[in-house]
Amino acid sequence: MTTMTISNLPGDLVNEILTRVPLESMRAVRLTCKKWNDLSKSQSFTKMHIGKTLAEAKEGESQMIVMMGYNLYLMSIVLNGDPSTEHKSKLTCLNEQVKISKLYHCEGLLLCILKDDSRFVVWNPYLGQPRWIEPRYSHRPNGWDKFSYALGYEDKKDKSFRSYKFLRFIDSYSNAHEKQFFWYEIYDFDSDLWTTLDVTTPYWRIAFGNGGVSLKGNTYWCAAERNVVFDQVIADRLICFDFTSERFGPLLPLPFSGGLHDLMTLSCVREEKLAVLLQHNESNPYELDIWITTKIETEDVSWIKFLRVATAFDTWVPFISGSFFIDEEKKVAIGFDDGNVHTINIIGEAGYLRALDLVGDFGDQRCNTDLEAMSNMQEEGGKRRKQDDEDSVLKQLNSKRQSFRKMDIGKALPASKEGESQMIVMMGNNLYLTSITLNGEPSIEQIDKLTCLDEQAKISQVFDCEGLLLCILKEDSRFVVLNPYLGQTRWIEPRYSHRPSGWDRFSYALGYMNKESCRGYKLLRFIDYFYNVPEKQFFWYEIYDFDSDLWTTLDVTPHWRIAFCNPSVSLKGNTYFCAAERNVDVEEVLANSLICFDFTSERFGPLLPLPFSGGYHDYTTLSCVREEKLALLLQHDESNPYELDLWITTKIETEEVLWSKFLRVATAGFDSYVPFIGGSFFIDEEKKVAIGFDDGNRHTINIIGEAGYLRALDLVGDFGDQECKTDLCSYVPSLVEIKQPEGGEREQESELEKLRYDENMSRLVLLEGNQ
Repeated sequence: MTTMTISNLPGDLVNEILTRVPLESMRAVRLTCKKWNDLSKSQSFTKMHIGKTLAEAKEGESQMIVMMGYNLYLMSIVLNGDPSTEHKSKLTCLNEQVKISKLYHCEGLLLCILKDDSRFVVWNPYLGQPRWIEPRYSHRPNGWDKFSYALGYEDKKDKSFRSYKFLRFIDSYSNAHEKQFFWYEIYDFDSDLWTTLDVTTPYWRIAFGNGGVSLKGNTYWCAAERNVVFDQVIADRLICFDFTSERFGPLLPLPFSGGLHDLMTLSCVREEKLAVLLQHNESNPYELDIWITTKIETEDVSWIKFLRVATAFDTWVPFISGSFFIDEEKKVAIGFDDGNVHTINIIGEAGYLRALDLVGDFGDQRCNTDLEAMSNMQEEGGKRRKQDDEDSVLKQLNSKRQSFRKMDIGKALPASKEGESQMIVMMGNNLYLTSITLNGEPSIEQIDKLTCLDEQAKISQVFDCEGLLLCILKEDSRFVVLNPYLGQTRWIEPRYSHRPSGWDRFSYALGYMNKESCRGYKLLRFIDYFYNVPEKQFFWYEIYDFDSDLWTTLDVTPHWRIAFCNPSVSLKGNTYFCAAERNVDVEEVLANSLICFDFTSERFGPLLPLPFSGGYHDYTTLSCVREEKLALLLQHDESNPYELDLWITTKIETEEVLWSKFLRVATAGFDSYVPFIGGSFFIDEEKKVAIGFDDGNRHTINIIGEAGYLRALDLVGDFGDQECKTDLCSYVPSLVEIKQPEGGEREQESELEKLRYDENMSRLVLLEGNQ
């Protein structure tokens, strides 16, 4: 009898299971295996998943994206009965250091304007896909962002897809004609080019603080005639930008004339209509009016009054700040309170008001707040139904997010092909999740590019610590620790930089100490010039503590020597390096020992024996085997050219190690091509093979075994700069959440640490001057 597991379930049942996964957990599904990644991104699955999510939502529940503290959050709001809001999750696909100052919505895509104006990002939170865009120039007088922005598209009739474009413009419409300045430009996603629009003399005037609203691919703004005095009328018209013709349409009527002190805001209603809100602040203080369109085209509009709210409130006058959205059935408007950035107001007729407080840590309370209803995910009509659990698997997948993730790792990974393993591949300064299958005819397949990091972040080194990745960037201004499975990052700034002639001479390690209820993660970084002449030696070992957010200089006097080009390997929270005694000539012995750094005691252990003595021209590197053992590779390059030896540990502790020969490959089995593994590697104990990049071809992975066994697998795809360093590591997803720095006042360095830092910096400056 065959046991029913996720790996042999029928395809339609797998579809049914995955469509019940919460939206906020879809990233975990995509990182599980190539099959699920492809399925989750298919149009049919997406439609079914969104439909089922909505069907299982509470009656009267809507989803919205909330911008608070420069971050984005997925939230739900329920208007039936006693209204309530629920914080679903923080959207973590973007770099944690990215600070979002403005947000625009276009049918499920988000245009994010960053606090620093070096770039923009268009993002699909459902698929976890960002597109980073660099502006051609910057202009922020006195720190003010004076630009207006819009995201839209044209439908390609012959290709059945949408061509997205991004409009940005600045328009200083002084009443004095000679002082006017305007520049309208558009970015085309297909060509990756900016183009200046041929706008000779705008007949419109759009206030830079008046956000546009996307509807059916085009964008609308509140506007006014250009020659009308600004102090008299700020907006009494509507204008549309058509992304197909790349032209502004005529000025259309608004149902009011807004004065300088009035607040006017547009919103989209179910991707079908526009709504416009007017809040009076002078002639009729604190009155609020909302209209919706009965007809809306680029050159024609009709309006109908939707809601009017007067000052019938006894003690407190509500005021909606920024964007808003409406519920036609309940006849209410929803938006942030102008005086409290943690409160959402629900305002209706006859004095109806509900003020809902958002609960959670939303970062800087002084930042702009905004919200966007995910109206493209709202279904009209259709009966909502409760769906019965069909079996225990479905019950598990309908449970809480954490329990799903545990089952995802424990059961879903075996759902891949027999003999399939996952690995993280670094190519072209980027990271890719890749699968390799060793059963039958070996094959390799790229699952996905890891998009949690800023597209501008170029990675030069990567280290794995039980599913967390320590990424060293090409520019040395910061490091990042990444959990690809959870989409979480922790950015770390070094205290100083040292790259003589562009070389990164540091060694790095990520590890942890076990606490009662969690792990305390730490980052080790050190530089060690072990010249044979003692007076020329220089070393500086320092450690960064994730809990305290502080760097500390370690009190060490090295009896070891670790080559900076020899990567570390993490095992059970500690890190191991190939090393040698410090007083042994580097020209004679590069590595003949193993040394462990214990992250609990923050000390190096004794030098442990390697099963060989590696010469200056030999290549030695370590790897981890199933988080249980170490593997050691030696590639001879002089005394026994091109021979390859592999050992694995039978016992490994911080102060003791035992080795066993795993594999030996000589040149006799290869007729015309001698394989050489460059960089990191990993092994398959059952197949008795080693896997690593070919040293002479950065797009080829070698699988090397006994008796001349060799398979060279080419990686297919666009991996960026071919000249960049390549690397790989075996990968198993991790549930460990990366701790973020706590808010408030940061802990201060001790006086002793300040003294140590100053002394080391003085010695380093002297060293750099003599190099």
